[in-house]
Amino acid sequence: MFYQPTIDAVRSYDTSLHYRDGIHYLFIQYRSPGHTGPGCDGMALATSSDGVHFDEIGPIFTKSDATDAMGGISRPWKAGDRCLLGFSERQGGVQYIRFAESDDLVHWRRLGDEHRFGPDPRWYDDTPVGRWDDLWVLPKEDEAGYLGYLTARPWNRTEGIPFESFALAESDDGLRWRARPPAVIDWGDWPPMSVGEVAGVEKIGERYYLIQHYAEHMLGNRQVREHLGWDEGMYVFVADRPEGPFRPDTESYRLPPTYNVFMRFHAAGGETLVNHKSVARCGRGARHWMPPLKRAVVDPDGHLRLGYWPGNDAVKGERIGIDLTRCDVVGVPTYRNAAAPRWRLSPGRLEAHQPNGGGVALLANRFDLHRGIVLEGSMRIEEPPKRWSGIGLFFEEDAGTLTGTGMVLQTRGRAELGPFRASGSSKVIPYPTFKPDDIVEATIVPGRTCRFRVLARRGLVELYHDEFLIQCYSLPREPTGRIGLIVESGNARFEGLEAWQMKL
Repeated sequence: MFYQPTIDAVRSYDTSLHYRDGIHYLFIQYRSPGHTGPGCDGMALATSSDGVHFDEIGPIFTKSDATDAMGGISRPWKAGDRCLLGFSERQGGVQYIRFAESDDLVHWRRLGDEHRFGPDPRWYDDTPVGRWDDLWVLPKEDEAGYLGYLTARPWNRTEGIPFESFALAESDDGLRWRARPPAVIDWGDWPPMSVGEVAGVEKIGERYYLIQHYAEHMLGNRQVREHLGWDEGMYVFVADRPEGPFRPDTESYRLPPTYNVFMRFHAAGGETLVNHKSVARCGRGARHWMPPLKRAVVDPDGHLRLGYWPGNDAVKGERIGIDLTRCDVVGVPTYRNAAAPRWRLSPGRLEAHQPNGGGVALLANRFDLHRGIVLEGSMRIEEPPKRWSGIGLFFEEDAGTLTGTGMVLQTRGRAELGPFRASGSSKVIPYPTFKPDDIVEATIVPGRTCRFRVLARRGLVELYHDEFLIQCYSLPREPTGRIGLIVESGNARFEGLEAWQMKL
């Protein structure tokens, strides 16, 4: 949404961020047009002074000619007077961790084979079907040295070795590494999943939070998918010690972004942030984007959540005026023998009394979503008797049929997102219809005013509710630029709407 590498002629892969002296250093794996092997073959760099606007440095090194492909990238770490960066390469079908060093985080030198770090066959599969990838490094707290976490496939043929786990490693100097036995995951009553991909570990408060990527459509993992009702994504584990045991946070297990790849922690200016990659479903050319950074927030119940990062306000450009009296209210039928709905519009407020059914108020603005906008305001919904209610936003994708994508927060404790028809399909069915394809746990309290925030650009939309992320959603079709306000079954109010053109 904010930044797309120009070197991304084919596609980019994992990203990782490092912060030093007021500068964010963004490391990007990419696949060049001439690369015929699997995965990617190069590493690039971009820098930013505000975490929003990035200047591209370009490629910093490529894979070795002796290897087939480059794999997972680490977050850089400081070791003595230099910074180190880890990445995997596949050689002879087997993955190894390789290293590069830098004095200034811009110019990097690949280190030789003497520093190659491979899977220890005592505990890990060191054959071509194994994994040894995604090294994540934390300095030890109580002693000198470093602890590492890796995506790996522990042997399941050895008693006491957990197959559903990841690798641990340690180093005295940050460069010479040795493997340790696999981490212990205490699954409890939760069905264990087969090997995930380690995305990052960070200490927040007094506990350690691990996020892993799982593809839940894989055979053997579908039981968990059915249990959760979700697809692949980023899952949270918690431990009291950096070595574990780690426990799946089953009450708040999956982080919300759907159309993203590999979230990672980013420590910047005393804050713990999260970066990831968003994947656009519509539009021409490259689809992979650097989206807004998020705050990693632990709520009072100890669950990891993603919040809006105020630094993203740097994207706000010229202000866009919104007059709610110019809204076009559509899809509000009057039912026989039922209380009539009432929609009242004033310049700064929309009030809807919708005892049943629902409707959409299309804003008069035609926003430039190619350049991107930020839209903020407040909303409130009260339930009618014996019904739950919904309130949210509509992004038009076809003006002729008034179809697009709806994002609706509901008083039954969830948000729904997906295909939405604002005016009905015919005179026989004149009311709006909604068939969501994504459901997220979210709480909107009936009768309480809350704030919402939307960032939208190039078919990518992020929705926040009271400063917490609801979802990063990728629109299936190019938006027309018209946005609507949705009310379903209840007394609703929108007010204080403000919008800005993105400045990128």
